[in-house]
Amino acid sequence: MNSRIWLLVACLEAVAIAALWFALQHEVEPSATAKPQAVAPMAARDSGAATAPEPMATSAPGPAVEPRTEGVAVELPAGALVHGRLRTADGSPLPSWAFVGLFARGESKSLYESRLENDRRTYAWPLVPPGDYELRTRADGVQPVALPVVVPAGAAELRVDVELVSSWLVKVLLLAPDGRPFHEVQGELVRQRPELRLHLGGDGTQVLALWHEVPAALPLSDLRSSPMSVGTWRSSRGFDWPRGRVGGDLPERYAGVLELPERRAAHVAVVLKEQVLARGALAPGQAELELTVDPAAWIGSLATLRLQVVDQSGKPVPTAKIGVNDAQSWGQPRDVDGEGRFEQAHLLPGRFELSVNAPGVAMVPYSVRLAPGAVTDLGQLVVQPQRTVTVVVRDAPEGERLSASVQPLDPAPHAELAARSLRLSLDRGKGTVGLVDGRYRLVVSGRGGARVEFDTRTLGEAPLEVTLQPEATLEIDPTAAAGPTRLLLRSADGAVVLDRWVTWRTRWRQQLLPGTYSATIQPLQGAAREQLLVVGPEGGFVTL
Repeated sequence: MNSRIWLLVACLEAVAIAALWFALQHEVEPSATAKPQAVAPMAARDSGAATAPEPMATSAPGPAVEPRTEGVAVELPAGALVHGRLRTADGSPLPSWAFVGLFARGESKSLYESRLENDRRTYAWPLVPPGDYELRTRADGVQPVALPVVVPAGAAELRVDVELVSSWLVKVLLLAPDGRPFHEVQGELVRQRPELRLHLGGDGTQVLALWHEVPAALPLSDLRSSPMSVGTWRSSRGFDWPRGRVGGDLPERYAGVLELPERRAAHVAVVLKEQVLARGALAPGQAELELTVDPAAWIGSLATLRLQVVDQSGKPVPTAKIGVNDAQSWGQPRDVDGEGRFEQAHLLPGRFELSVNAPGVAMVPYSVRLAPGAVTDLGQLVVQPQRTVTVVVRDAPEGERLSASVQPLDPAPHAELAARSLRLSLDRGKGTVGLVDGRYRLVVSGRGGARVEFDTRTLGEAPLEVTLQPEATLEIDPTAAAGPTRLLLRSADGAVVLDRWVTWRTRWRQQLLPGTYSATIQPLQGAAREQLLVVGPEGGFVTL
């Protein structure tokens, strides 16, 4: 009889938790609100890089929350119902969508997440195991929040309400020298000269902001637009505008809205990728900004790419196709002519992924730098037969996904080319990759890591076998950085193991083999600093 009573009590407890979770998903009014301080990121955008974390806010003080532990002591699955509500500090409506996620500290992939759309303002995640977490939110028009959350052992429920603070929104008007909106003059030029229509869409212009003067030469990026900004640009005619229409109904004459995390003096620039077309300044709280852009400068910054594809004997390859894309876009590859020649004008300046393919042959993957207003002639590019290399990880951990990449090591055939890594998919510790002959470095990471250099010409037909070594965790703290900062890590043998511009302000973690590394920390403005970094088996820490 007693066992039946306990079973009934357990069922009622489970039903109660499920009912609370369901009610929260359908906007039950909460009874208390915690108000963490939102601290905005340096760049509220996606980085493009596969391992880079979402740009989020610096950790804010956690809310005062009381776990509820009352109830009958029955054996239920370990974990708490973590739930809460989003609301704005000034009572204004929330954006049309908001993201809420629960992350392990320093990690970039959420363990639990909710996308709140339309009138939904609450989130709920049942059975969250005890531990230390970070709750992060983001939405158009409000500052992102990241705050620590501790789920105590034995807690059945934990409530974390979040109060959001509006971003600083600046309406931007771009004018041509004759006073007309720049996009109108630009549209007339494209209608007169259809070849000026950029093949990746949009007009290519972006408005970025920094807390210091915008340098004449911005670091190159593989992304569609430069991430070197403390703000987010929402072009009224670009890819981002349909997501949320930040700034409301924007009059037609405006080019878009610049969203900034803080109301403080800022420097702004109109750029074409990394090429600066115009500069200006913002006073704290300024609502509108007017900048003049010369259409002739826009046209004069467009680039041209020229090359010829040949085989190993120097014979033209008329079946080749050429692709020029950024890391976020894809355009249809174009055919070469009967002599294997390729030329494309009116490209954006900057760095792009270059692909050269033909039936039965290929080439090392490269990125190409296109100088603004110039013809980049790569001369003859040689394609050659591919071979399949099989990689086998000895004693691969069962059930664990391993990430791997193959980095070409041979010198590029032209100064404007740089080799790109190839990602390799490993299933149960085994995978294959197509390579042309040359020297490469295989990098494996996951639950253990490996770094092995090899030459396909001496590899033979046997698989390339590697053994994983224990990895350590390097924690990287960019919260004190004044702006975008480059982190360059080299191993003791001089190999580059990490080279990334950090444009977010959340701590993040990088898995590395234990060892001694040289670290170069280069802010966008100011001198670089060098330091020796020792990463032991227990891990390491570096502050940008």
